[in-house]
Amino acid sequence: MTNVSQVTNAYLNNVNAVGFGRDGFETFQMNLPTNNDVTKQYRGQPATLKFELEGGESVYLDNVFFKSDSLNFGNPTEARWDISEPAQNPYQTNLLLEKPQYTSSYNAVTGLPNWVSWQVDNTWSKRFVGRTGDQFIVDPDLPNNPNFPTWPRIDGTMYQGSGLDKGHLVPDKDRNRNQKDALATYMSTNLIPQAIDNNRLFRNNTGSFDPDISPAWSAIESGLVDQLIFDYNKKLDITAGVFDTKQQNWSIQPKTRAPEALTEAQNQGNTNPANLEANGIRIPGWTWKTILVSNKSNLGVQDILGSYTYITPNIPEPYTNWSGQPAVPNPLNQLLGENRDPITSAEQWRRPNTWRISINQLENLLNAQGSDKVFNFLSNLPEDVRNRIKQQSDFQFPPP
Repeated sequence: MTNVSQVTNAYLNNVNAVGFGRDGFETFQMNLPTNNDVTKQYRGQPATLKFELEGGESVYLDNVFFKSDSLNFGNPTEARWDISEPAQNPYQTNLLLEKPQYTSSYNAVTGLPNWVSWQVDNTWSKRFVGRTGDQFIVDPDLPNNPNFPTWPRIDGTMYQGSGLDKGHLVPDKDRNRNQKDALATYMSTNLIPQAIDNNRLFRNNTGSFDPDISPAWSAIESGLVDQLIFDYNKKLDITAGVFDTKQQNWSIQPKTRAPEALTEAQNQGNTNPANLEANGIRIPGWTWKTILVSNKSNLGVQDILGSYTYITPNIPEPYTNWSGQPAVPNPLNQLLGENRDPITSAEQWRRPNTWRISINQLENLLNAQGSDKVFNFLSNLPEDVRNRIKQQSDFQFPPP
């Protein structure tokens, strides 16, 4: 098992390096090592970058940008970068962190990202590639002002013994074309506590990981996303985040009630969130994800086909054996004031469509939780396109 220092060193040794991208493209970034006052003087001003090639005959530069590709369609909460002391910082709960691999809005109060946005297509991801590591590290891009050392320094060791998974918002499978991109997903600003029954890929009778029998969240990641980018050659703009993080004291719950996960001894018993609570890490009640589907030509809004949006409960499944048990009212009925059919089986509980909503519904939920942030998805799109996509809850590709 790799440890925090090993992952940290591997990430820092590569983050600004340009190597040889054998598969797809090589990403790198340049952070200006300046304080806020100096940076403000140059914001919005023209700049010249000089690249020099040492060795070899040629290098090809592509997709040079000065803000995140993942924010092309808008910044959902108008997050901003600010290194001030969190207690006096207007962005202490909405700090913008931009990387070549994804963009995150980080919350110093909850110890969680509010949301993470990224693009993925078949140049970023490869099927059936295992994890590159198993430990999360403090994000080196968090403010590191020695005068204000109070930004949370969270890493994966704080999750040990909790009975909850160290969950990615950007899955490492969406950034696995090389080690540098994959390691970038093991930052604290991409880390949330997730219930086993909302995170794991379960194994079928042959021992293979199978999205068809797995929780909705992982079925979306490894089923729907893979199908769209590999089978249909689409480009996806994805934003994922957390909902219902006000509760600081998490009730003790079974780690899992899914038979597929209970076969492993370490998954038996109850959760113990004491270590998370001691480190100021909230446990979200729900996780959400919205997926914008486009043709890869990326010529304009005419290439945007539609969207999928989901919100999934971050709790154990209701039953280990559903046989003879009473039907479960769909939790979205209380959340959204709807009248969806009761849930009567594990298959129905795990089905992504059980948890499908519209962007409008998601936006209303997030803005009704009394947060200091206002969510506005797809704000850079023309109004008619934005409104059409936000109201969708039945988009399907390919069309039926």
